[in-house]
Amino acid sequence: SSRLAMELAYLGIVNGQAAKIRTIADELGTNGLKHGLTGDVTKKVFIGHSLISDVLHLRVEDEGLGFKPEELPPPPGEDEIDLRVHGRGITLAQGMMDSIQFEGRGNIVTVASNLRERILNAIQETSVETLFKHAKSDD
Repeated sequence: SSRLAMELAYLGIVNGQAAKIRTIADELGTNGLKHGLTGDVTKKVFIGHSLISDVLHLRVEDEGLGFKPEELPPPPGEDEIDLRVHGRGITLAQGMMDSIQFEGRGNIVTVASNLRERILNAIQETSVETLFKHAKSDD
């Protein structure tokens, strides 16, 4: 986790974008501990990451029994409050990352995000917001 933070900082990925990535790593790791291992202290959760051609891959694997991702309840609608007990970490990952894959018996989750594309989009959105604010102040 600290290695991930250092690599993100080296790449210039800080503040909001880095926080989102750390949140996803924490959520998926917590899912592995809480739901995968179900309190079995003899088993482990492994979290790894790689950066290949501007695409960050986070992989979380636990030694638990796994689960069937297709059995997760659907995420709530935009106007609904999320009252689910389970599944919010996966929903966050789906919303914040570009892809999510489940492997093995459902005990391996890999998420990926094209960092360059996300950074460029964030810069563009910021630029548009700034232009909009300046245009409004000229009125």
